[in-house]
Amino acid sequence: MTTSVSQNQHFNAYYLDNTLMIQFVISEFISTTQLAEKLKSLTDQYLQSKIKFDKASTQLYETLSILVGTRLDRKQLAFSRWTQGPLTKLKEFCEQYYRNGGVKNEVIESLHTHVYQAWIDALQNIEILNTMQIGLGKETLANVKQNFSNLFNSLNCLTKSIPQFLKDNIDNEYVIFFLLRKKEDLVHIYGVSFVNKLLKSRKVSQLVQSFTDRGFENILPLISTHIQK
Repeated sequence: MTTSVSQNQHFNAYYLDNTLMIQFVISEFISTTQLAEKLKSLTDQYLQSKIKFDKASTQLYETLSILVGTRLDRKQLAFSRWTQGPLTKLKEFCEQYYRNGGVKNEVIESLHTHVYQAWIDALQNIEILNTMQIGLGKETLANVKQNFSNLFNSLNCLTKSIPQFLKDNIDNEYVIFFLLRKKEDLVHIYGVSFVNKLLKSRKVSQLVQSFTDRGFENILPLISTHIQK
């Protein structure tokens, strides 16, 4: 029993560090974006006719299920009641970030609003596809298109909310190092200009100096590699 309590305390403390929460939020956002791009490609290709949709409905359902994840046994030790789904993890990491702060934070509130709406839209699409697959759904193809359109609109709002969140949290050296490692993914989403402006040479220079002063010279070649990408 003592061991169990100790494990939970260690687990909980791990999530009280917002330096980690920032990294978790961005990591799950990138994964969410990658799945959203796959969904958009599928809907553009297969929501043109009922015949095409019938062939792709299972693939759409599976991709949405990966995006949201699956429920966990309540007895299982886990931060989330869900597993696997990056959008669900993103929602819950935003909530934990807000709890950790202890004060009103309009940026994270706005971000969470868009994440939550996208999560609800994704769940609604899963339910619609599920009922249609088992023959209970009365939704038309036009309804399906509209519901996916709602999801993509929510995801677009989410994407537009991330830059301010990044700007508010860029001063931490571990966050800067993490963003350097994710530079290619961020460039794909936001473009070179925004990412280079975010990771100003002054901030990277400060990171290099800080790691050098603390004897982390072995990391410097990795930083240099990411800077050059």
